[in-house]
Amino acid sequence: MNWDIFTLHTRIVKPQTLARIMFLATYLYYGSNLLYLTPKKPLRKSDLPKLMGLKTKTFYSFWAEVTGVYIWEQPDGTLKMPSLFRRGTLKKRKRDAESLRYQKIYIEAMRQLYKQTPAAKHCHLGYIFLMFPFLNWKFNVMCWNPYETELGKIQPMSLNELCSAIGYNTSQRARLLEALKKLTYRDGDIPRHLFSFVTGGGCNLGDAKMFVNPRVIYRGNNWHRVEILGTF
Repeated sequence: MNWDIFTLHTRIVKPQTLARIMFLATYLYYGSNLLYLTPKKPLRKSDLPKLMGLKTKTFYSFWAEVTGVYIWEQPDGTLKMPSLFRRGTLKKRKRDAESLRYQKIYIEAMRQLYKQTPAAKHCHLGYIFLMFPFLNWKFNVMCWNPYETELGKIQPMSLNELCSAIGYNTSQRARLLEALKKLTYRDGDIPRHLFSFVTGGGCNLGDAKMFVNPRVIYRGNNWHRVEILGTF
């Protein structure tokens, strides 16, 4: 699944709402903007609370925020999403304008992350998606220059800098870090983390650097270049 990280990043949406939108986008029918539970069963509004694991009040709060903006209920009861989400392939021209705007996410891993995150913690999952405009498209590290292709020129972002960039209170960074550490999915029988963190000799929490598991999210065109990161 691909999504336009810049268009969505600039729109006002609650972090928990963003996480829930991203989960629903994994149900897009291939090459279409319609949502399907199975290849033969379209998703309907009545299916969503159970599928999303939301209580009735929470679901209707979510629905009020997204209906007519990110999800439309059509006259026949089917649901559709805007073109900033795509399930399908992008043009293969190297680093063209379209491919650089989109972030690739692996559907099964995304669903696992969502389902293993309690509804009350969806905000932390949403903050992750707000970080992705800063994800280096080649090396999967959070940085100030995400389109840099030379390893020696990358300018990594610290945890403090990332918090400021996404509007998260830096005084609460330990809470965010703890939440990020708990985000896992299963790769076969092996549990995997979404993030890993690197600290210097002083182990200052605010200076920690972050890289993302390419088995879940990867923007580049040479997955094997960063395959080893998934091990960590």
